[in-house]
Amino acid sequence: MGGMIAQEIVFNYTERIEKLILCSTHCGGSKKILPSNEIVISLLKLKEHGTSEQIIQDFIPLIYTKEFIESNRVFIESFKKKVLKFPIQSDSFQRQFNACDHFRAGVRLKKVRTPTLIIQGKKDIFVHPENAEILNKMIYNSKLILLNNAAHLFYQPKPEEIVNNILEFLTT
Repeated sequence: MGGMIAQEIVFNYTERIEKLILCSTHCGGSKKILPSNEIVISLLKLKEHGTSEQIIQDFIPLIYTKEFIESNRVFIESFKKKVLKFPIQSDSFQRQFNACDHFRAGVRLKKVRTPTLIIQGKKDIFVHPENAEILNKMIYNSKLILLNNAAHLFYQPKPEEIVNNILEFLTT
């Protein structure tokens, strides 16, 4: 939801925002490319799974690539433990899902003149990568970085590459 919140902030406080970074997000409305039906069904079923442990176990394949999960088991276990410290409640999950579903940035994006960096993993099955291309076309003065082997949480497997791209954008 962070990318959608960031869009709302730039719409409402343009004069306070020097640069905008949008990651793994979409513009909502009719221009939004939805994930596959299989992914949508998986998301809807998450809240039915009962335990927080099972929910996070089922959610991980939606946000990381299979290759990353298999080759970074220690990281994944650590990630699970961190998330489980503050598990999302079922009603909160539903409100988040509804907010994302009803988000509409549309024509407002064409008014954005804030330099914008858009980062997206090409293997993101949660937010279709084509959404980043749509954002890039709609936002004047934007730059798009598509990461070949990354999914929704793209800062892995190469966090230093991401940090360098962000620092370059922020300092130029």
